Amino acid sequence: MKKIILLTVLMASIVNFYGQQLPQQNVTLSQADYLLKSEKQKKTARILLIGGGAFTLTGTLLGTGRVLNEIGSSFDNKHDAGFTLGVLMMGVGLAAMITSIPLFIASGKNKRYAESAKTFLKMDQRILSKGFSIHKTYYPAIAIKLPL
Repeated sequence: MKKIILLTVLMASIVNFYGQQLPQQNVTLSQADYLLKSEKQKKTARILLIGGGAFTLTGTLLGTGRVLNEIGSSFDNKHDAGFTLGVLMMGVGLAAMITSIPLFIASGKNKRYAESAKTFLKMDQRILSKGFSIHKTYYPAIAIKLPL
């Protein structure tokens, strides 16, 4: 009985794991969406840059004072934990600062998309058939142009 219940639960979970995904719809972002995305990316990039700079400075100051101790202790195999922490903090800070660069680039790109987005009114035509005749009718349409 336990094997049957276990097999039933296993089969039910497998069915959920291998379901089909819904097709993704093409969603176009508006000018406000691009501006908001740009602002968020720029804010994140600034936080990473300033935080990384603070970590790098702290790690440098922490490690600099203990460099002579580390050099002197290399002969007697006693390593200073403060030096290791300083080097680690400096590495994390540099990595954060480097990570901010692509975010600044993406932010600028999204801002350019937002600034170049144009909304305009145009007249589109539609072909209608009535009986045996074909008529062209015009109707106003709102269009958004985004250069990609």
